[in-house]
Amino acid sequence: MAKYNSFQEYMDPTRFRVQLREQHLYYQDRLLPVSRIIPHPNYYTAENGADIALLELEDPVNISSHVHPVPLPPASETFPPGSQCWVIGWGNVNSEQPLPPPFPLRQVKVPIVENSICDMKYHTGLYTADNIPIVQDDMLCAGNSKRDSCKGDSGGPLVCRVNCTWLQAGVVSKRKGCARHNRPGIYTRVTHYLDWIHQYVPRKP
Repeated sequence: MAKYNSFQEYMDPTRFRVQLREQHLYYQDRLLPVSRIIPHPNYYTAENGADIALLELEDPVNISSHVHPVPLPPASETFPPGSQCWVIGWGNVNSEQPLPPPFPLRQVKVPIVENSICDMKYHTGLYTADNIPIVQDDMLCAGNSKRDSCKGDSGGPLVCRVNCTWLQAGVVSKRKGCARHNRPGIYTRVTHYLDWIHQYVPRKP
């Protein structure tokens, strides 16, 4: 699962590889070829939502103690405001500092922000009318002025622990800088797209 905007100009799956098991970027111990990129049909721009895509691999993945998928959430899961979740990626350390060698996978704990509050924050300082939503129903907000995703994290997962199980709540979609005041990170809300995802990914029995 990824954000569609990352692939919009390069829909040829042979240009991409998926890295498994390694926690350091550019270590090519296990790179898997992609056979198909499946964009959501309703995508127009990231601002309008549906910023999600699925990557189909050429070969099956062997699940092990080193490689294990994060489960999809049930449709009823809301990830309430204040929940502490984690965003994971190889993006910049901050707005001015790229991830330094040896390029370790990083994570940061971010609080979920209620959509209406997040939308109000994004309207602050803009000329967009208050009745025109910036944060759509298919989006999820998380982070604050100290903790956030950053450049290079786009398409990465937002995971939350619910009843001792890690679930993927979101996909890093769009942001205005990194850890800026009144600009929480905006994620594609996975529960909004479960029916579409399950057209390609079988439901667990």
